[in-house]
Amino acid sequence: MSTVQESRNHFIEQRQAPRNLASQDAPLFAAATSMRFPDCKVQHLREADVFGRSPIRLSDGQFFPESFVNQSHFDLWKKQRGHWRAGVERFLHYHTQLDTPGIWITDNWSCGFFHWFGDALARLELALQELPAQEVTLLLPHKFHRHDYFLESLKAYGLRDVRVLGRFECMRCTDLFFPQHIADTGNYNTGLMHAMRSRFRQHIDASKLGAPSSRLYISRRLAGRRRIVNEAEILGVLADHGFQTLLAEETPWEQQVKLVAKAEFLLSNHGAGLTSMLAMEAGTRVMEIREREDQHNNCFFTLASTLGLGYYYLLADRHDPTVGVHLADLVVDPERLNETLHMALHPTLKSKIA
Repeated sequence: MSTVQESRNHFIEQRQAPRNLASQDAPLFAAATSMRFPDCKVQHLREADVFGRSPIRLSDGQFFPESFVNQSHFDLWKKQRGHWRAGVERFLHYHTQLDTPGIWITDNWSCGFFHWFGDALARLELALQELPAQEVTLLLPHKFHRHDYFLESLKAYGLRDVRVLGRFECMRCTDLFFPQHIADTGNYNTGLMHAMRSRFRQHIDASKLGAPSSRLYISRRLAGRRRIVNEAEILGVLADHGFQTLLAEETPWEQQVKLVAKAEFLLSNHGAGLTSMLAMEAGTRVMEIREREDQHNNCFFTLASTLGLGYYYLLADRHDPTVGVHLADLVVDPERLNETLHMALHPTLKSKIA
């Protein structure tokens, strides 16, 4: 589990090292072993306009930079004439009014599974530390109608109302509450993430599922990138170790949560499916198959540490070395997978891996 050191204006989180960390692999995780977080607050905006497809606009007519994941994204939006397009779209807008307190938790990255659960909902947890859920309306941009899991996951929060704005809707909010970004994406506030896990496990009544006992592999075979090209070869290895396979694209969100909550070991290659470890009981284990040279994408290593889960990893090669790390499909060595799983599932035995 991560250890947290607090001070007046910030806290520092020290992450637990991977349980199978080899000395030669330490540079892959070095940048993520410790992180300093500033205190974050819920901002209260008066008479702010929110849009179906544009940033928040304040009462002085200026767009709100924190509508974006960071300042550089806001600057790029302006450089690409986003503010001009928003101005033109004013002629298409229809206007509505919200007189009850509203909450806005999204930015330009939030409309994806990982960023929704890892970033946006953490900000909702922050807001609900100050605001009663049954008295506030959560507002979402138009594009959040795309996937069912957005609204399905919000059922766990008991909000007064959730409104997905129309594409050209401009809503004037008398009182809009905007929780600040908690950390750079891939980093997490321990208290907020534990609260989210408790909320989801309570939502599915995880206490009735019994002690975690299953082993679950989340496949990316239906994804457009970062697939395991020789997955057929490794499925036999996984079956020998008692793993069942989950295709998240074909499984309703609540059912996914129940399956993961029952798991004592979760395995997948780097991708959004690993975000589901949020439903796992503390003390259970997770393994990430990751690209051999990737020293940047440590979001699941840090999430596992934040949640008090044992983290293991297996390095794999890119199928096509000319494709970038973030997009590349992987080739997994079945023998090495078997050895790593044997060690992770039987931690009292010595690993054969150098």
